[in-house]
Amino acid sequence: MRRWVKAAAALALAASFSAELSAEPIPRLDGTWVVDSYAFRPISAMDAEGADAYLGRTQYFEKGFAEGPFFNCDFEGLSLSYKVRDVAGFMQDPDNIPYAEAGLSGGQFLEHDIACEKNGDRLTMLTSENAMEAFIGFDGVIFHLNYAEE
Repeated sequence: MRRWVKAAAALALAASFSAELSAEPIPRLDGTWVVDSYAFRPISAMDAEGADAYLGRTQYFEKGFAEGPFFNCDFEGLSLSYKVRDVAGFMQDPDNIPYAEAGLSGGQFLEHDIACEKNGDRLTMLTSENAMEAFIGFDGVIFHLNYAEE
């Protein structure tokens, strides 16, 4: 009887642990992201004509592969990590206000650190809680991207 109780307790603990894990946001990057708008930082290396050239362009990720105007990696050591961040805390830094102008809002977002070992490319990409919007800072411009439903 004791073994059964211990087994049931272990099973209940495992179930509650997995339920806690599944409550965490699961970052979605794989797929196609389309640039649809942008906002400028106070100091930018790019003008409006240069930023307009990014509109409609796509950033694509699939497992170890990435291709697009912001980041490329051809199965050469793509690594990803992320952390959950609070929008209100993020916006307390005046340098981050352009992200709000580009559309970042809500309670939390995911900050992804993406790197390609072979070519040395790095990218920071912010995604909304529902992983349908993303923000990429590039040459003093904050680009807003939407996830393309497939």
